[in-house]
Amino acid sequence: MGAYLSRQRLERWRWPGVAALVAAVCIGVLIWHVLRYPTFFFDDSFISLRYADRLRSGHGLTWTDGERVEGYSNLLWVLLIAAIGTVSPSLIDPTRIVGTVCTGLCIVALVVMHRPRRLREVVVPLYAGLALALSGPVAAWSVGGLEAPLLIALLAWAIALLYPKLDADAVGLRDAVGPGVLLGLVCLTRPDGALFTATLCLGLVIARGRLGFRLALPVAAISAAFFLGQLGFRRLYYHAWLPNTSSKLETSKAQLHVGIDYVTNGIALRVALLAVAATTLLLVVNDRTVRRRVALLFPSFAAWIGYQIAIGGDFMPQVRHLVPALLLVVLIAAEGIRWIANQKRPYFLGAWLLGAASLGRYGWAQQHDWNRWDAENSAWYWQGRPIGLFFRDAFGDKQALLAVDAAGALPFFYRGPALDMLGLNDRYIATHPPKHPFGPVGHQLGDGKYVWSRKPDLIVFHLPVGRATPMWRGDWELYRQPGFARTCRLIHYETVRPYRMSGEVFVRQLDGPLGVQREGGHITVPGYLFGAAEAPATLDDQDRVALRLDPGKNASLAVSVPSGAWSMEASASAHVMLSVIGGRAFASGTDHVDFTAPDGANAMTTLRVANPSDAPVFVYRITLAPRAL
Repeated sequence: MGAYLSRQRLERWRWPGVAALVAAVCIGVLIWHVLRYPTFFFDDSFISLRYADRLRSGHGLTWTDGERVEGYSNLLWVLLIAAIGTVSPSLIDPTRIVGTVCTGLCIVALVVMHRPRRLREVVVPLYAGLALALSGPVAAWSVGGLEAPLLIALLAWAIALLYPKLDADAVGLRDAVGPGVLLGLVCLTRPDGALFTATLCLGLVIARGRLGFRLALPVAAISAAFFLGQLGFRRLYYHAWLPNTSSKLETSKAQLHVGIDYVTNGIALRVALLAVAATTLLLVVNDRTVRRRVALLFPSFAAWIGYQIAIGGDFMPQVRHLVPALLLVVLIAAEGIRWIANQKRPYFLGAWLLGAASLGRYGWAQQHDWNRWDAENSAWYWQGRPIGLFFRDAFGDKQALLAVDAAGALPFFYRGPALDMLGLNDRYIATHPPKHPFGPVGHQLGDGKYVWSRKPDLIVFHLPVGRATPMWRGDWELYRQPGFARTCRLIHYETVRPYRMSGEVFVRQLDGPLGVQREGGHITVPGYLFGAAEAPATLDDQDRVALRLDPGKNASLAVSVPSGAWSMEASASAHVMLSVIGGRAFASGTDHVDFTAPDGANAMTTLRVANPSDAPVFVYRITLAPRAL
């Protein structure tokens, strides 16, 4: 009798302990996998961080000062990061940690769904957990900074709570609370998360008929309360029914082709998982539990794939929008592994063999995945850190308006007023699309005339490092605006911290706080406006913005100077040579020069500054003052 009781206690301890061990192994593999993406944190992730940073700083759920715009598509994620930001000055590392924790919780949910009752069943949670941990998109987006890990964690736990109800003889309102709340949080995590509520409720009806409908109705009602709550908040706070991000969703024939390519390319390397999932579909007729679980899951998978085809997928690395689909594929495949594992000897060994072969083939295929290489090595968004810090140090005190295409890292580190030229965070651009949009998803909008009317002080085309020629349609419209070439000057700069790098930015030089200042008859030209490739604008040792002239280098700038007698002086860290060219007139001197501007209404006069010494010189400004003849 004592031996029997000891065996019973051992059984009660063994399988929960084994489940915990399986979860620990799978999470360990996940951590190993995410370490392969040490720098991956996509540019759009910084958009969410900018909202979270401004929220914790008391500026509300806004991307910039002025009109409120919902430029994020992950409310719950932004709120979570903002909450963490109240105890952490940095947001990036905590965001990566939270993402990994969420994926770990998703793996725990998979183990809970398939917790083993005997040794042969250990293969099921082990297969499901490892399949998720070995998925490149899952690992990359665990540290990529967006909401995918939170989404699959909530979705997995909602399914884990629904699974036992599929075999229940009766259900009540209490059974709907947990799944309903979790699916409601899915709706807050993504605006299109309501699709999972609708399809899982449909799956409940397909799986259990009338009993499924009794459960689906309160689940849908609870989730809908979250959805309607956010809808009301959006209307009151942003004065809109739809998020601003919906502007990038467009269904057209061309977009459908893009979506088909996105899905087919995204699942091509997941054939090993899809093969097991397809095998599971063949087993539906033979097992009631498999049939019911597949009926619950498959509508969500089919609807999400169809939705991605309709909207054209996404442009980010590692097929971000297919991460929920991968979770559903893993869950369906796990049912096939479970069915085989429950067969009589020796057939249950096939579950181990099939699982090992599937995971081995899956892992090997991903070694040659271009998406993995792209996520590991495409780090252009980190250019926004030194450039944003440079703009903040150089121009932050003047509240210069920064117009950008890449609306993530650069505005996040700049922290000043910003304008999103692609419209994700701008109401006007988002609600005034062009008649014939073209370009990749998220890059089809733009209105150069509108951007010009906002009088941006700094304009960065394309990536944070900038470029001299436009990239997107709105950029070209802006570039061709009357007066752009005269008003905006392309300057070259060099950052100081955390490391040195060069970039290009258009600076409004005529009628803005960063341009040429005219007051009391004097003309003040900031040194950075002279910035050129061989003489860049930068910061000196005291973090003052200036033109840096290396030994023997010079820079010039054409300025409109009224005719008459003028005196020019330089404010610099050492002696510089000044020269003036206007019409046929020429004058030069050290630190000071007198000249006469040519006749004509505001004729252009070329100012030149050179470094005659053997050490670098910082030029802060050039001052022109009228003088008596």
